[in-house]
Amino acid sequence: MSMLRNIVLMMPKSKTLTVYPDANPETVSVDGRISNSSAASWAACRDALDGNDVSDAITAIILRTRLLTGTYQAERGFLLFDTSVLGASVTISAAVLSLAANAESVIDDNSDSIHIVSSTPASNTGLALADFDQVGSVSFASKTLAAWNDGAGVYNDFSLNASGIANINKTGVSKFAVRLGTDLNNIAPTGLNYFGFRAAESASAPKLVITY
Repeated sequence: MSMLRNIVLMMPKSKTLTVYPDANPETVSVDGRISNSSAASWAACRDALDGNDVSDAITAIILRTRLLTGTYQAERGFLLFDTSVLGASVTISAAVLSLAANAESVIDDNSDSIHIVSSTPASNTGLALADFDQVGSVSFASKTLAAWNDGAGVYNDFSLNASGIANINKTGVSKFAVRLGTDLNNIAPTGLNYFGFRAAESASAPKLVITY
């Protein structure tokens, strides 16, 4: 019994690391959104290489997919976190990415969902129109729009699966994106799907909490 107790006592305790994207002006990591909103077909909108509007110095990130008078729109959020302090030798057991609602009333014409995926923007500290297509196609965590709590500043948690945990860069910048399900799953919207969360320039920035 005493030997077992000694083994238990010698086991390292879990630690947590909480990180946020940099607010503008960014030095290591960025957050923001890129939109494509001028396509006459869903395929031309969703599969575009470039967006036609980008912002990475905003207090709120609004994402939507929409069909309005024959024009399709898709918006994607980008979330980068400096996780280099972890170090290559640590083992990550869990990670939760949390987004604070911006008190935007959710619109959910297509019973949509929110997904956390990977991203690969050209720069860690700024977004460009050409980054529109630099988002992953594998969902790391999801939540239905109906389950999104839109109370001002309320954090909505996304527990990352094994693929999401593997996307964490223990010696550099971890790069994630947010896509609506209609976008991720290539389902053409027939109306408006819409929600918003606070960006790094606000008091309730996106956060990534890592247990290791």
